[in-house]
Amino acid sequence: MAMLFRNSTQRTQWMMDKEQLTCRRSDANQKSVKAIRMNSTSDVDETQLVTLEEESALQLFYQGKCQELCRKLGLPRKVQATSIAYIKRMYLKYSVMDHSPRLIMLTSLYLAGKTEESYISAERIAEVMGEPTLEKAILKFETQIIQDLDFQLIVFNPYRSLEGFCIFLRDWLEETSYDSEKIDQLSGRMKTEAYQLADRLLLSDAVFLYPPSQCALAMMRLALQREGLDAAGFVERTCKQAGGSAVDIDAHLNHMQNLLLDAKVPSEDRLKKIDLKLKRCRNPLFDKTSEVYKKIKQEEEMRKAERKRKKHLERTNNNNAGNPVGQQVAGSTEGKRRRSSMD
Repeated sequence: MAMLFRNSTQRTQWMMDKEQLTCRRSDANQKSVKAIRMNSTSDVDETQLVTLEEESALQLFYQGKCQELCRKLGLPRKVQATSIAYIKRMYLKYSVMDHSPRLIMLTSLYLAGKTEESYISAERIAEVMGEPTLEKAILKFETQIIQDLDFQLIVFNPYRSLEGFCIFLRDWLEETSYDSEKIDQLSGRMKTEAYQLADRLLLSDAVFLYPPSQCALAMMRLALQREGLDAAGFVERTCKQAGGSAVDIDAHLNHMQNLLLDAKVPSEDRLKKIDLKLKRCRNPLFDKTSEVYKKIKQEEEMRKAERKRKKHLERTNNNNAGNPVGQQVAGSTEGKRRRSSMD
């Protein structure tokens, strides 16, 4: 991408600390809970509502499913990174009780394919999912996601930086006593391991907390550590070339390695329990089958029709006021009609 990360909306709008993340997710959850309680005909027990922890598990599950689907469709890693970023951003504004995580996942994948110039049709996604009717739902929901993301669709991922670190790694290994065959083997293994770790890191909150280059460096360091290589030396050399110090980011790299422990996709058995709970506590403001939703949409259509009527009336009045000839013709026509009726 020609744009630099430091100038991107990702840095200015979608980077935040852990406290801000928790606050936004909690607000989205509580807003949905409030709507459910206000529009329920009976008392809603706390145990019936989806908790923040359950929301996190459900979102993580569908982010993992998104990665599986990307692999199945043969899409590049940048598409999975962008689609997962969209999913995560959407759930800073909404709760899973508002919009289906499955539909958000599929629509985010479709939109990410277009953003990353690796187009995959909604029809193809629906076909792979075995549900032809999903095509229409995906296309319809796409506009909503674009608007809710404030049209900020460009996503910087760690893979571009990781590719650069892999090149630097080979140069670094060539300064050791290893022969060329050993260097080929090591660099190949480290690249595979680092990319797989980066895949896992996408499921964590690291994408909100740290820039993509640091995410990439953290995963390369971990790959080197697992191989028993001088990871600290590699990081120090890398930072020195960039004009920085490893000491400055060491705590960040450690934290990202710990975040991998939180990025474990929950089992399907656990998901089924949460999903069953979700079906019973949908936010009526977004549930198309609810009477509340139907009433809201009906009122919106009435307001839209009224605006259209007023706009048409205003245009007609303006045309008549600014066109005296038109008024004369209209008057003449009306006079002819009257004389004709009298005859």
